[in-house]
This record gives sequence, C-alpha cells and structure tokens, in this order.
Amino acid sequence: PQSRKSTEYSTFSATGKLAVEITHHDTVEIDDAVRMLRLFIRDKDETLAEKWPKSKIKGLIVKALQEGGYDPTFLSRENLSLLQQAFGPLFRPVDREHPRMIPAAKELFTVDYRDAARQSFSESRIKESGAVYHVAGDAQPFVKDEVHLWEQYCKWLQIAEIDKSSLHDDAQTIVKRLRKVDTAKFKTPANVLYSSHKPEQQFSDLLFENSGLIEAFIKAPDRGCYSFPYSYKPAKAGKTHAVNEFFNPDLFLRLKGSHDVLVVEIKQEGDDGNRNRAKFRDGKAHFERLNVALETAGEPWRYYFLFLSPEDYTGFFDRIRDGKVKGWSSSLMQELGKA
Repeated sequence: PQSRKSTEYSTFSATGKLAVEITHHDTVEIDDAVRMLRLFIRDKDETLAEKWPKSKIKGLIVKALQEGGYDPTFLSRENLSLLQQAFGPLFRPVDREHPRMIPAAKELFTVDYRDAARQSFSESRIKESGAVYHVAGDAQPFVKDEVHLWEQYCKWLQIAEIDKSSLHDDAQTIVKRLRKVDTAKFKTPANVLYSSHKPEQQFSDLLFENSGLIEAFIKAPDRGCYSFPYSYKPAKAGKTHAVNEFFNPDLFLRLKGSHDVLVVEIKQEGDDGNRNRAKFRDGKAHFERLNVALETAGEPWRYYFLFLSPEDYTGFFDRIRDGKVKGWSSSLMQELGKA
C-alpha cells in the first residue's frame, strides 16, 4: 500500500477484536525512487531517457500522489514496480534485445538484525496455516499487549494436557500450532519462531532436530533487514519487459564452529517459475560478489546461497553433517539453474 502505516483488524472468538498498527518498511524515499526509475528508463533506451530527466519523472510522480491524496515524500516498492511496468512497453520495442544491468556494490556494510522491523503475526494466521515455536518453560516470551494473549494460550496448553476435548474448536486449533523447543536447541535471538506455511514448518522441525550442526540462526523478516535487487520477466515466452524487485531470503544459518553462513530460501516442490529462477540467479551472483569483497577486506565470513523444497531437506542436513554442503546443489537449484 502507498502508506507508511496501516491498521489490521482481527476478530477472535475468545478474546474479541484486536486492532494492530503495522508500520510498512518496504518503501523508497521519493528521490531514490526517481533515480531508480530513471535508471530503468535509461536501461531500455538512452535516447528516450534524454526526454525523461529526473525532474520530469519526479514531477509526474509527485503530481499523481498529491492528486490521489497520498504523501508525496515516498513511494511504496509495489507502486515503484507498477510504475516500471507502465513505462516498460512505451520504451522498449518488441523486436529489440537489451542487456540486463547487473548492480555492482561500492562497499561492504553491516546489516544488524537488531535494527530490523519487529515481526508480527495474527491469531487468525496461526489458525489458518501458521505454527509458533517457543522455548519450553518460558512462560512469558512476550511483552505489553501481547502478554494477555500468550497467557491465554498457555492456559489452553495446560488444559489440553488433561482434556483437549474440553476446549472450544479455535483453542484446539491454536494448541496444535504451538510447538515447544528445548532451550539448548533454540539457537535464535528472537523470542519465538513463526513459520507461515507447511514447507517452512517441515524445515523448522528438522532445523531444531539438527540444532547440533548449527551455531546460530535467524529467520529474516519478509521485508527489510537483508535484501538485494533482482529482475525477471513475468512472461515465460516473448520479449516482455523486465520487472525489478527486492528479494529477502528466509533464513541465515551459521554452521557450527565456523564463519560459514548458509542463506536459505524455502519453496514448495516444483516452484521453478521465472520469478524464482531470477531470484536464484541474482541471489547466487550477489553472494559470490559478497564473498569476493569479504576476502579482499580480510574478513573470515563466507555466505552460501541455497534454494530448498521439502524433498531436499534430508539431503541438506546430511550434507552439513558430512561437511559437503558448500558445494552441494539441491534438486530445486538444479531445476532453477537450467536455461
């Protein structure tokens, strides 16, 4: 949405209605958006780009935002992508090939997980498909307004251990979604780990079972924190224009006793469309460039990028166990790497 904040409402059978204000971090300041769009146009046709200086582009965007009653100081990434798509057909002849621009990093900078946007999830999402992993014995992993809700969940857990049938349907569903993890296996700085869909949950189960192989891990937010650009063509055939977006990998796993970090993206089986092919291609190139820069800077850290689907999970942990994961390719990666 074209807003810095929005309010999400959830209705719960046991606790009533809850309104949560959500801050949207996936936005671009207007001057940065103008530069990105100008680069996009120049990539398509330098001659036509001369007719679209940054001042003209900015004027067009600001006017449209003001007429729509929106804050003209920023642009959501979703709307920036839509703008690129709107310009694309006008500036790109269908019978002309254009080289894809590869972003080049100027310098290394540190991304601090502690500065990332606070992650959240609603009770309705838990009931639909989510799962919450929490430390066994930690009665209060939450604070402020969340405490009451978590206390209610803990009561339901206690009741379920005696007589699950005495709970109402919603409570039974939520209890099934709460998963206790031993403190020694919970090697992440977050208070809980939320997994939104079945492939993520299957991976999380195995991650905790194989925690002895991992020094520590983080599950990155869906937006912000660590992201990098990628581009893809929406259509599988034909010379359609490229769409530029930002990619946020799911997990960062530091291997036991090393400075090697596995960057993992979780997908469903057979999820090998154009978009994921582009994420894999540009993500692989991103971390290759990062490792070269780290080596040049004398830093010990190295990052290894992997795409996994459920059929790859067992092999993934086996390769970590035998020390061969750094050169390993999952079946999904092999599919994504095909021309």
